[in-house]
Amino acid sequence: MRKTSSIISIPVHTLAMLMMLSFMLASQCPTDIQGLYYCYCGWNHFTCNNASVVEIDIFRRDESVLKNLLFSSFPSLERLEISKSNLEGNSLHQIGLLKNLTYISVSWNYNTGDTLPVSFTNLTRLEYLDLSGNNLSGNLPSLL
Repeated sequence: MRKTSSIISIPVHTLAMLMMLSFMLASQCPTDIQGLYYCYCGWNHFTCNNASVVEIDIFRRDESVLKNLLFSSFPSLERLEISKSNLEGNSLHQIGLLKNLTYISVSWNYNTGDTLPVSFTNLTRLEYLDLSGNNLSGNLPSLL
């Protein structure tokens, strides 16, 4: 008897979406990722377009979820809402690398003393930015 193996190619954004879905153990989401246009998974909102995540809404969530989230896995992301979620550290830098973002709300994460990363100068499409309640220090990058 001969064993056969097959190799499957999965796009990075699909793998990232699967990783996010794995955080929602109690949730039921469609298994057909290619057909996913809107998915409400327990506590998390994803809005997708042509199998790419274009919006993430993580409002008032446990910081352990954000520590495992790799924002760079969502290159098509246009809108990001992560207010009151204890966002910290390298996450702000990663967000600044998402060049398609037009809307960012990272308010009330209490990032005392942090500065806005220079990577935010990459956000040339940005139309809305809410940093309120973070006690950030320093100046905004000049290109914002």
